[in-house]
Amino acid sequence: MVEAHKDNQRTDAGESGTAVGEGQAVGGIFSLKWKAVLAVVAALAALIAGQVLYSHSHQQQTFAEQHRLSLARSQRELQERVQNELDRLQQLAQQLPNQPGLREFLPSADAARLQELLELLGGDLGQRWRVSALALYDRGNRLLAAWEGDGAEHSRAQQVLNWTRQVSGSGTPVQALHCAATCWLYTVVPMHQDRRQVGAVLAVAPLAPVLQALQRVSGGEAGVLLPLEAGPGPGTVLADWGQRLLGIGEGSRLQQLLQSAASRQRLPEGAARLSLDWNQRRYELVLLPLPSATGAPRLVLAQSVTDLAGGSGLGIVLLGGVLAWVLAGGVLLTVLWGPLGRLGAITRSLPLLAQRQFGRAWEELARQCRASGGDEVDRLGRGLMAVSKALDRAEAENAEQCRAANERLAELGREHGFLSGILTAAQVAVLTQDGQGRILTANPTAQNLTGYKETELRGRDFFETLFAEGAAGLRWRLKEELALRKHRLDHLSHESLTIRKDGTIRSISWYHSRLPGKPGEDPLILSIGVDSTERRSNESRLAWMTEHDALTGLPNRRRFVEELEHRLRAAANAPAALLLLRLDQYQQLMESGGYHSADLALKVVARLLASDKVPAELRARLGGEEFALVLTGDNADLGPQLAESLNRALRRTPVTAGEHSAALSVSIGIACFPEHGRTPSDLLGNADLALHKAREQGGGCYHIYSEADKTWERVRQRAYWKDKVSQALTNDRFVLYFQPIIELRTGNIAYFEVLLRMLDERGGVISAARFIEAAERGGMIHAVDRLVVSKAFEALAVVNLRGLEVGFSINLSGHAFNDPQLLPHIRRELERHPVATRNIVFEINETAAVSDFAVASSLMLGVKELGCRFALDNFGIGFSSFYYLKHLPVDFLKINGAFVRDLARNMDDQTLVRAIAQTAAGFGKQTIAEAVETEPALDLLREFGVDYAQGYYIGKPLRAEAAFRKIERERALAAAR
Repeated sequence: MVEAHKDNQRTDAGESGTAVGEGQAVGGIFSLKWKAVLAVVAALAALIAGQVLYSHSHQQQTFAEQHRLSLARSQRELQERVQNELDRLQQLAQQLPNQPGLREFLPSADAARLQELLELLGGDLGQRWRVSALALYDRGNRLLAAWEGDGAEHSRAQQVLNWTRQVSGSGTPVQALHCAATCWLYTVVPMHQDRRQVGAVLAVAPLAPVLQALQRVSGGEAGVLLPLEAGPGPGTVLADWGQRLLGIGEGSRLQQLLQSAASRQRLPEGAARLSLDWNQRRYELVLLPLPSATGAPRLVLAQSVTDLAGGSGLGIVLLGGVLAWVLAGGVLLTVLWGPLGRLGAITRSLPLLAQRQFGRAWEELARQCRASGGDEVDRLGRGLMAVSKALDRAEAENAEQCRAANERLAELGREHGFLSGILTAAQVAVLTQDGQGRILTANPTAQNLTGYKETELRGRDFFETLFAEGAAGLRWRLKEELALRKHRLDHLSHESLTIRKDGTIRSISWYHSRLPGKPGEDPLILSIGVDSTERRSNESRLAWMTEHDALTGLPNRRRFVEELEHRLRAAANAPAALLLLRLDQYQQLMESGGYHSADLALKVVARLLASDKVPAELRARLGGEEFALVLTGDNADLGPQLAESLNRALRRTPVTAGEHSAALSVSIGIACFPEHGRTPSDLLGNADLALHKAREQGGGCYHIYSEADKTWERVRQRAYWKDKVSQALTNDRFVLYFQPIIELRTGNIAYFEVLLRMLDERGGVISAARFIEAAERGGMIHAVDRLVVSKAFEALAVVNLRGLEVGFSINLSGHAFNDPQLLPHIRRELERHPVATRNIVFEINETAAVSDFAVASSLMLGVKELGCRFALDNFGIGFSSFYYLKHLPVDFLKINGAFVRDLARNMDDQTLVRAIAQTAAGFGKQTIAEAVETEPALDLLREFGVDYAQGYYIGKPLRAEAAFRKIERERALAAAR
């Protein structure tokens, strides 16, 4: 600051010296008295000039508004006259079929006779109604008769035939203004006989009479401007404007005016007004677009106008201004000459003060000013003398203070910048409070986190303002453990609920530490808060979802087995009963109403099982359509009664499936503890056998397990489905179904998921869920996998021959990784069928992929070397999903349908689906959402960045021909658009 101060001294001194020199050299004409006189004169001149300019501007605005209103009136008058002429023509056309003679003869449609009658009427009507042509057309747009008064053959013009065809089709009259060689008014109206439309009537009239009437009213000359693009014709060509002028009446002045205007200025668009000086006179050209006209014609009106000239008022004002200048200057010069002369002498000493030559300044002022008395100028001089002495004393003190202040400011600036940067950039809340808990400062993150501004927080109690619970206890702990006066500890951490300004509560982890305060005062407290709300919420949500079914909210199989094992150990030999329930109508609802109807039925069952009417100790959904209940104590013997009451309640709650309503029922298998097993696995297995027996008795039945059930059921089911699968392989009764997968960005079908179905002896379709387990147990699953690959490649080859670029997503079983012949089989099928490998995606269940990670990775890499790709099915149901995502060489993730079915209403599902989509994108993988059944769910998937989607809302699984016809129709429609 000291150096800058000295530089300023040198600069000021230089500038002041220059100013003094200039003042002395130039002379008195630039002194203050002359400047004051000139300032007053200039102010008066500016005032007069402003008044003149304002008057002129106001006059110009008035003229512009008058021109605008006049132009609007002219446009309105032109529209009204043209419309009146069209309405007159329409009235004539509507009356023409009712003219005597023509009215009686018209139904015969004798063209010669109609022509004769129309010519007789045309001459008379042409004079009375000022029409140029009349014509009659039948419903087939055939010309019956025509009278062409001007010989222009309007009735056969293509545009007229289009209008008559339009009127014959819609029954609505057409009015038009058309300009080519000249301008004509056309009216086409429907022709009726006995309240039936039998054709159309054409009436044509020239536009010239309308424009001549406007010309007479305006007193000028009128014409019509047509673009040269409208075609050749009579009239004067205005090449500069690209227009052709059709004159109205006689006289060539309009042509000369327009030739002159075209050479001087551009042609404006729309309605406009041009001013033109020509032949020592001023003219106005008014351009008005003709309403509802083809060819973009415009009416032009030329009028001679007279300027309202005047200048005497302005001259008087200017003369008065000059006299005022002279008078004011003389008076002001007389009054200020003496005082301003002394003031000028004093000001010559002021640069010495700026140069800090205070001694010389004092001497100069002493010579110019009287020691006592005098006017204001003398008092000013004596005051400056005192100032110069005071400044001389203060300068020495100021130089030392500036040096010390500069050093301290530099140090504080560095510290402040460092601390401000930390507090602003830190993503944690940072507050300081005094020993009484009053908030002193808060950084931006603390303000965002609490919802308060720093000004609102400052001075308020930290605990009472922000804490939702235990404020008194926290205050005591902070004072006691930090020991503000005893200085025992220097930090404290805790997690508490914090109230925001808007009333919402956040979970914050707080860290308090002691800061040194001023001498003799309590230390300050630094409080740092980290928002842990989302972390705790996610932990709770994930913990709940790992143990509960997302659809029904009931505990899942894992949680149920854990709870059951715990209860059985605690119960010793106390009686208990396990009820295994299966919804009888689940498959029927899936096939007729889709996932939505089936899920609705599952929710109905879940609500009933969770109600107080069911005295169960444990409730759970084990998966699919299976539920479980555990009855203990005195309720253990109530299994049969509970089974009957559950079915009675379900029958009273039908569910809509498609266009029908289905009554619900459950089949129930009962196993008792400890008679039928002492472990959860034994009880579940035996209850499952009892459930199969109950299902064989029909829907809505129950069965209590007995030892005879075990052997019988196992043998019967295995033998039955093993034989079914074997026969299907032998007799080729396996078929493929195809469900479309759309790309969400475009909405087009990008892939078909290939689904396996079995046909029974009567041609009925059996879903894979019913026979896949038997194929696995019977050692036939590898043959099934290879069959699916062969049929899928064959179908894809057919699709390619039809010219459709679409991919197949082929399901493989969980045992595919254990088949050493699968990869060679895929190679052979690719050699047999010329298909693009980039269109082949193999789907494998997530559980199967991670069960033998090394084998799965080896097969995937081998298949990917062939150019095919892999999708991980049912992604998101296991704990290790995201871990294996990094290591498995998959290209697509299929999001489990349990997270998608209720996506529009379930916030937890939305959080998980968004996280899966974002994580997959981060790993460079694409996502496919299953079980999309509603439009809101589809919109949310687009919003979350999911790439593909499939489900009943998009399309149900179809046989090959039906599926491929569907995509052909969609692409044909897209090409047509």
